[in-house]
Amino acid sequence: TLKPLAEDDTHSLLAALLPGAQFEPRLYADIIEKAAGNPFYLEEVVRTLQDSGAVVQNPDGSWTVVPEKVAAIQVPSTLQAAIVARIDRLAEDSRQALQKASVIGRQFQLAVFRELAKADAKIDSWLAELERGGLLRPEHAPDADYAFPDALVHEVAYNSLLVKHRREFHRTIGETLESLYADKLDAHCDLLAYHFHRSDDNESAVKYLEMAAKKARNEYANLTAIERYKELLERREQQGDQKGQANALYQMGVIAYEIGDYAHARPWLERAVALYEAIDDQANVGWSVMYVGMIDLKQAHY
Repeated sequence: TLKPLAEDDTHSLLAALLPGAQFEPRLYADIIEKAAGNPFYLEEVVRTLQDSGAVVQNPDGSWTVVPEKVAAIQVPSTLQAAIVARIDRLAEDSRQALQKASVIGRQFQLAVFRELAKADAKIDSWLAELERGGLLRPEHAPDADYAFPDALVHEVAYNSLLVKHRREFHRTIGETLESLYADKLDAHCDLLAYHFHRSDDNESAVKYLEMAAKKARNEYANLTAIERYKELLERREQQGDQKGQANALYQMGVIAYEIGDYAHARPWLERAVALYEAIDDQANVGWSVMYVGMIDLKQAHY
């Protein structure tokens, strides 16, 4: 477990980030108090001071405080607020580019980003600004060209988008990935399920959630399979599809039974029974009831 920095270490870190900077005592105390020993917060405050011109670097590498600009600085109360402030200082195009990149994921491919941004000529300058600001970094991985440096930066950028726009972007990303992985959809069905489930495309969401759930189950990733079936159940409920709901609940119940999670398996299977009875699917009523009986048998409830 990482513990907060001791106060002396907090002072040392701030001195190392801005060597030579002499702050007015009240402002200095405010920064130290709000940091609460979090080094990431200190880095964000330092970026705020640098970006706003409240501190300027001298030729020898030391820093000088600019009093009139420091006076206008509002020290962010939380780390999230500090990140929001940094994103807000970006040029409008670069800010929107960062938000769109956040929808793709913590890591992303340039080809997918280009399709989402629809502005090839400007993309390189946007990425350069975001790199300089420490909001993105180049990544050298088979399926990623860029990455967010920290999960919290990614989360703040993503949450700054309107839900409606997120859904639209997730759909565009899903369609781009479908085209990109056309010959290997099975291998990438988890990623496709992630994006389409967060879009307004019900048909594609159901298709890839089912694929992802079956893939997880075949790989004995049982908890992941249950999560995908839960998401599928949510979609089936939105559609009012009773058979689809019953099938998802049945699969969840069977997997939970197989891993010994009887506390969840029973209510899921009992809900499946009720739905199968409502649509008069007696065969699946029988299978579901059988598993409920097997749970009782395993627990010696003769």
